[in-house]
Amino acid sequence: MNFFTEIHKDIKAHFINAKNPIALTKAIFFNTSIQLLINYRLAKRSARIPVIGGTITHIICYLSQVLTSCHISHRAHIEPGVYFPHPTGIVIGEGVIIKSNVTIYQNVTFGRKDKYSQKYPIINSGATIYCGSVITGAIEIGENCTIAANSVVLKTTPNDSIVGGIPAKQLS
Repeated sequence: MNFFTEIHKDIKAHFINAKNPIALTKAIFFNTSIQLLINYRLAKRSARIPVIGGTITHIICYLSQVLTSCHISHRAHIEPGVYFPHPTGIVIGEGVIIKSNVTIYQNVTFGRKDKYSQKYPIINSGATIYCGSVITGAIEIGENCTIAANSVVLKTTPNDSIVGGIPAKQLS
């Protein structure tokens, strides 16, 4: 998929009228969530450039962290259409897969279970992850699943479920 098509889907996921040039300009320059996604997509593409790509990628990632207070690895896979209502303190590790139509609130962490593991979570379409949640390990968050605030999710969750707690358990 082309860079601009991905950004267009990201902008639409944030309920911004992409056909209105004023709204589009404001989104690109003043919406932290859109800036975060643009930087992620630029870093992911710049990593493919021979010789200097790694340096460019690290510069983009660093600037993104300074601007947004979020760390998203360029090696993660984030499909277009992810929504970050309050993008602060979000950490997304290098092997994480996030499908489209996912909503992620502030201070959420996605990563591996320990420093020796190379397995990361998969977040399926329609999931909503509320603030302060931690999702780690080789698990899968089901479609349309809701993760309650401040939950620690260590096991795969079923589709259309609500989970919460430390460790997270199915609530409905």
